[in-house]
Amino acid sequence: MKTANIQNQLWGARPEDWAEVQEGKSAPLYEAVLRKAAVNAGATLLDIGCGSGMFCQMAAKLGAQISGLDATGPLLTIARERV
Repeated sequence: MKTANIQNQLWGARPEDWAEVQEGKSAPLYEAVLRKAAVNAGATLLDIGCGSGMFCQMAAKLGAQISGLDATGPLLTIARERV
């Protein structure tokens, strides 16, 4: 079985639960990374393994041009809705 298929099975079963409950616990870390990297308007970022896109959403709110990749289709659907 290919890695993308495994990741999709693991993370794709309940993507809304991840996006609404678990991912929020990472927000302070995301904020610290964005602050330390001085992300602002004009920045260009690539988030590999973006999940449901919270980091992408936060970077976009700062004015960054953001692209995200993930192996899990259901999480990418949420990320597209967010950003």
